[in-house]
Amino acid sequence: MPKELFFIGICPPNPLKKEIHGLKIEFGQKYDTKGAFRSSAHITLQMPFKLGTNKLEALRTDLEGFSNLVYDFKIELNGFGAFEPRVVFIALEENQELDQVQNKLQTMLKKHQVFNSTHKNRGFHPHITIAFRDLKKKNFYPLWNEVCDKNFEKSFRAGGLTLFRHNGNSWDEYDFFPFKNSN
Repeated sequence: MPKELFFIGICPPNPLKKEIHGLKIEFGQKYDTKGAFRSSAHITLQMPFKLGTNKLEALRTDLEGFSNLVYDFKIELNGFGAFEPRVVFIALEENQELDQVQNKLQTMLKKHQVFNSTHKNRGFHPHITIAFRDLKKKNFYPLWNEVCDKNFEKSFRAGGLTLFRHNGNSWDEYDFFPFKNSN
């Protein structure tokens, strides 16, 4: 059975998503990096995983059921961070609700044989990537020096989970599973 590549995240709403895309464009042109353009702005909850096409519908059903049990919640962005020497990201304030959603999602995904192996080594470190992978070391430090003290304070309501699907070149927002409205 053929397998496809997926990951699960939380996307900020527009116009914040567009503003973050603008940062990717600005830094991409300035520091010769395009890797972050392969997906829209998001917070990764489940790293990329392969799934048989015959198992996709069961996953979608479980993601829908999972999301129906979660109330939307506030996420606060605050400044920038980095994983030296290749990744620069928008940092998040600590968020217990986000941590709980990620933890419960991991438990649910085990049923589908989907695991977050890298997070076991580093722990869950939520962020929104603006430059990575193809960012060369010689460009990392100038970019990091530009943003390390830069102010970026925004907030948004996490409205649901997005299932991303790889199309062979980039990641498409394949499906959206809304959280319950807390209002």
